[in-house]
Amino acid sequence: MRQLCSDLAKERKKKEEREKELERQKEEAERRRRDEEIRQQHKSKIDRQAEIRDARLMSVMTSQLKSLHDKLVGQMNEVRSKVQSGDLQRAGVEKLREEVLELERKLAKEDSPEKEKDELRRKLTQLRKLKEESDRARVKKKVLEEEMRWEMKQMRKELEFEEDQFAPSSSARAPPKRRTETPATPSRPRRLRQPNMGIRIEEPSTPRTPVTRSRTRKNPAVDNEALVEGWREITREGAKTNVMDLCMKMRGYLRTRSMSELQCLGDEEGIAYETRDKTIKALLSTKMQFAIRHKTVRSDVEDDQEEDPGRDPDLEDNGPSNLDRLWAM
Repeated sequence: MRQLCSDLAKERKKKEEREKELERQKEEAERRRRDEEIRQQHKSKIDRQAEIRDARLMSVMTSQLKSLHDKLVGQMNEVRSKVQSGDLQRAGVEKLREEVLELERKLAKEDSPEKEKDELRRKLTQLRKLKEESDRARVKKKVLEEEMRWEMKQMRKELEFEEDQFAPSSSARAPPKRRTETPATPSRPRRLRQPNMGIRIEEPSTPRTPVTRSRTRKNPAVDNEALVEGWREITREGAKTNVMDLCMKMRGYLRTRSMSELQCLGDEEGIAYETRDKTIKALLSTKMQFAIRHKTVRSDVEDDQEEDPGRDPDLEDNGPSNLDRLWAM
């Protein structure tokens, strides 16, 4: 009995130990599960924070890259605009140079003796044509007068023949023969050979030749001050216009000047007088070069003013520039 009780106690004790062991294992499993959940939560939290940090870093880097890109685009546009402005300036200078060369060629062509000879030949040809037309009209008029005179004569003869034929004494004489031949056409008058010293044409009357500039003024008193002042005024006013108008004004002014006046202007500009054409070309080329340089420098100054908007124009010196002083000279 005692043995049975001890066995039962042992069994009960073992059972309690097994239950405690199971309870302990359950608690251990529950603790591990909670630790695992806590670790997973902490890991997910760290991952979420890392994702947020990466997203913020990416947004900051994107904004920085965008700002850098915009800055580079602006710099590239500025460089491109400067290059384009330089190209436009060079193209303008080349165009002005070509215009100046074309004007010089035209001036040389207009002032050449070959052109004057061609003009004289053309006028002589026109005068010859007019003379031939007038001669032809005169001959035609004479032919018509001869034909009318011949017709009247023939009609008179026919009337006389009819009267003689029906007269009482007409049988006593033979009837006259009728003349049927036509009169010869008068030949064209021979043109006299013109002398080599000149041409004298009476018909048609040529228009009166306008008085040349050299004949309008016989030994004029040269007013050097007024001459130089007029030249300065033309060049000063021409600096505000385009090069073509300036060239035409200067050319018109110089072509009306005499040799002494051109010598005075050449001395004023420091140009030695050689011939009339060479002096005019030298004066024109000098002032055209000044005009081209003046317009080029003025365009550069305007570009600099556009590039520096912060500059105060009221604080700047508004005195005449070196180019303006040169133009005033």
